[in-house]
Amino acid sequence: MPVHTTPRPGWRALLAVASVVAIAVTGTAVLRSGMVQLPRDRPDPVVELAQDTIVPQGSPLSDEERARALAPFDPTRMRCEPQGCERWRVEMTPDRNRRAEVATFGDLVVTVLDQQIRAYDLQTGEPRWHRSWPADAGSRGHGGWTMLVPALDDEVLLIGRPDNGSVLALGRDGAVLWHQTVSALAVHDLTVFEDVLVLGRYDAPGVAEGGEIEEPVPSLWAVDLRTGQTLWERPGSSLLSYADPLIVREQGEAVLLDPLTGEERARRTLGDDTWIHHVGEAAILQRGSGREWDILDPTTLETRARLEGLNEISPTSDRSLLVGSGAAARAEGGAAHILLIELDGTVRWTHEVEGRRGVVHLCCPEPRVADGALVIPSPDGGNEALRLSLVDGRPVAAPAGPELEPFGDDADQPWWWISEDTAVAQGYDRLRLWHDGREVQVRGEGVWPTTVEPPFLFTNGRSLMSVEPLPPR
Repeated sequence: MPVHTTPRPGWRALLAVASVVAIAVTGTAVLRSGMVQLPRDRPDPVVELAQDTIVPQGSPLSDEERARALAPFDPTRMRCEPQGCERWRVEMTPDRNRRAEVATFGDLVVTVLDQQIRAYDLQTGEPRWHRSWPADAGSRGHGGWTMLVPALDDEVLLIGRPDNGSVLALGRDGAVLWHQTVSALAVHDLTVFEDVLVLGRYDAPGVAEGGEIEEPVPSLWAVDLRTGQTLWERPGSSLLSYADPLIVREQGEAVLLDPLTGEERARRTLGDDTWIHHVGEAAILQRGSGREWDILDPTTLETRARLEGLNEISPTSDRSLLVGSGAAARAEGGAAHILLIELDGTVRWTHEVEGRRGVVHLCCPEPRVADGALVIPSPDGGNEALRLSLVDGRPVAAPAGPELEPFGDDADQPWWWISEDTAVAQGYDRLRLWHDGREVQVRGEGVWPTTVEPPFLFTNGRSLMSVEPLPPR
């Protein structure tokens, strides 16, 4: 399966998404001061300490733990609440103007800060190895953005430096396998297709007559993941999809390429504002209007079917079906409707969502197939998942057992799913994470999880913390 930077984004990419929600909720929540709970003493999700002499029963605190628990909240330093949820912590830099990038790599978590690359045990936080950025692998100045992409089943960690075009490949022991420096203005894509790394870059612009600067020219560059050997280059191309197969854009056309050789397999004309999503057994081509879609054969790029009037199309999590979502015009009542679509583009059924006006969003996570039903988890942050029969689209009852209710009575606070079992709620200076009936809260500026399943890691670019969500009382 192909790998792209999106499934394992650094905290910067995730924070860009989180900031939208953070702006929406700023000032809506009143935060109590001194929220803390002691290790192994978990009567409530939050215990408020009025002063040092009022301490709940439980394991005694060390001087360091007591100082941390009772100190005024510092938004530049992450704090885990309840207190017992912190498993281990690594302080990467005290400078709030510098940020480290973080990625999991097998049983390791790797941080990159300026010249230093460090690996820690994912379970314990113990240092495993560290190394400096190789002097001959391109300059490594302060403040540059770093892309970290594990590949080859976590045998290789790719570290890209878009600001200077350098790419470094490390093994599990931290040894440098190879490095390349691209002669380019910037690397803007770092995508893995099986054993091949494909980089998108912009070559330095030229100067036209009259002294005007020409626009940078996109191009693609492919490298063997194991050796770092250049396999092929393709000027004038940019990535159009980030999943197998490899489809690129060239002067208004979509071109299907062999990742190993760069040879052309198929080609079709595109509009200016056209994009391809969710490539796999079916390729979904979204036209510029946003409500016109073509279902393509990914091996030929030929159209299997054309669908109109849909705002969103998403694959199910097992990639066996497609789900479409749209809404009628306001003049017609604006009723929401869901379509279940076969991979060949055939619509199996259409369901109008009773009492719903406007589009039912299909993220996050993706719709899934379970117990003979299509399940759209918690549309728009609600606790009630939409469950429709795979056969005819009629609503079906949930299986026996409690509904998933992230954040309990606070479910009206904006939150969304980041995996099928994990949800987050973003506040101004805190982030709450709910997983399978357990919850944890980490306070601080710019906090975001770097994993979506246990063990959970949080970072703000300065600290790295492993936490354990705790059950409610």
